Amino acid sequence: MNGIPPHTEHGLFADDTALWTSSHQLTNLNNRLQQSINEFEKWCKKSLIRTVIIYGYPVLLSVDNKIWDRIQIIQNKALRVALGLPHYTSVDYIHRIANIPRIKDYAVNLLERSTSTAASNNEMIYHRSLQDILQTSRTQQ
Repeated sequence: MNGIPPHTEHGLFADDTALWTSSHQLTNLNNRLQQSINEFEKWCKKSLIRTVIIYGYPVLLSVDNKIWDRIQIIQNKALRVALGLPHYTSVDYIHRIANIPRIKDYAVNLLERSTSTAASNNEMIYHRSLQDILQTSRTQQ
């Protein structure tokens, strides 16, 4: 639940008592409940989309940029759908409001973190393998 904005009370969005004590007007109750449900739904969709796309990121980091461009297009389309935005919405705007980095940047960041973890755990073979993948990905940019 870390991705849900702090002002969203996801644990209470279906609690009748909590909703009723926050406002006694049906319109306000309805709006508050719908807003919480919308935020929770966006969080679920973003979490699922990111998980599916980055599953094979270490292997993908060794492919050429055409493949990354295709994956980025898929991510952009999925984010537009998840956020309920029209198809002509700019990619920069989508990533800014979703607070999600571009897929290759995210994958490289994950790889850098994995490389650091391998080094700190003295897993030198794993560390060298990850560094080779990281170096390959940087030369293809």
